[in-house]
Amino acid sequence: MNNTEIFNREIYPELVNELNTPYIIIITGSRRTGKTTLLRMLQEEASVKENNIYFDLENPVLRETFEQKNFDLIAKDILNRLNKPQKHSYILLDEIQYLSNPAGFLKYMFDHYPNFKFIVSGSSSLKIKSIFSDSMVGRKRLFRLFPLSFAEFLTFKGQEHLVAITQQIDFFSNSISRVEVSPVIKSELEAEFSDYLTYGGYPETTLLKTKVAREQSLYEFYSSYIQKDIAYLFSIENIDKFNKLVKLFASQIGSLVNASEIANTLAMSRLTVDKYSSLLSNTFVLDFLRPYYKNIRSELSKMPKLYFEDVGVCNAVLGNFNITDNSSFTGNLAENFVFNQLQKKYPAPIKFWRTKTKQEVNFILEDNSKIIPIEVKFQTMKRAKIPSGLKSFIERYNPPIAYVITRDLYVTEKYNGTRIQFLPIYLV
Repeated sequence: MNNTEIFNREIYPELVNELNTPYIIIITGSRRTGKTTLLRMLQEEASVKENNIYFDLENPVLRETFEQKNFDLIAKDILNRLNKPQKHSYILLDEIQYLSNPAGFLKYMFDHYPNFKFIVSGSSSLKIKSIFSDSMVGRKRLFRLFPLSFAEFLTFKGQEHLVAITQQIDFFSNSISRVEVSPVIKSELEAEFSDYLTYGGYPETTLLKTKVAREQSLYEFYSSYIQKDIAYLFSIENIDKFNKLVKLFASQIGSLVNASEIANTLAMSRLTVDKYSSLLSNTFVLDFLRPYYKNIRSELSKMPKLYFEDVGVCNAVLGNFNITDNSSFTGNLAENFVFNQLQKKYPAPIKFWRTKTKQEVNFILEDNSKIIPIEVKFQTMKRAKIPSGLKSFIERYNPPIAYVITRDLYVTEKYNGTRIQFLPIYLV
């Protein structure tokens, strides 16, 4: 076990609440987000500790146990390994996508061995989707583990006194409350945000102490991803072209994805670009954001925008950890950071808005009938200046609240009846 175990993740209480239900718990997320740590932590919970067993399915020897066609023999083997085989038992399976028929196995166990409670993890949503389709309806609870949120990042770095400050803003609140930040705290938050923007939120990387070690950790993560997920699980033969596509995507975060143009640039087929893009999305490296529109005639409705799940990995792919305040790419990373924070904090769909006349808002949060536009302007502002794209959106949709995320400006304005909160990025 590693030292990330001493830190609870924000998802952890939800997992604990599911321990006493009959459902199979499935935890998905990219490699090294801490899924194994969560499984090990759940092993120590009182209800689980009494009678459980853990299998790392990346280990081919252990994997053989679960590849038998006779599921009753697998159940017998599990029972033989348990301390109290007649009692309610917790079976923890790490990296379940390596099994050839996990859905069939788990469905059979759920239906025939009610004393078994399975808690499983997987690093490929493509594999998870294919193996846990309709056959698992009514039998599972699915959770996604992201890299660390900024609040979790602060906790892992021993900056607990900053955490509460970052958790006071609720974008769906009907009121905008003022968060008081002293100059000293502001300076600390800005420094930690800069660190996050450079190295991202993977737990292992966050806990390392030196620049060299943290960079090496991110390079190793990407190398492992290529070897284990892409080469092994998906048998991609032309790794060189795959890497070129990832590097191109990393240089264009926050941009519209024109697959045909990319195919021409990289001398690849459009089909290959689509295939590789799907793999990147379904192995939790990239997210493709879809547009928000009501009027299909005037609002762009085809090309998505792309963001990395972790800004540190994006920097590693580009081989550049020298983040400068005044570069346009730093602004793109800041936009990526805001997207990641929204993903982790809100279950609501996230989209972007762009018209054919190129008026744009970076993010639209939508929950039932409520829409929240959010524009990122990562720059030092002495006074509030409402972006033209946000004005256009407000004039068209009249949202009650909108946000402009800045480097440090913290004021409230009004436009056309909409309250606009200018908010420092470290409070998102």
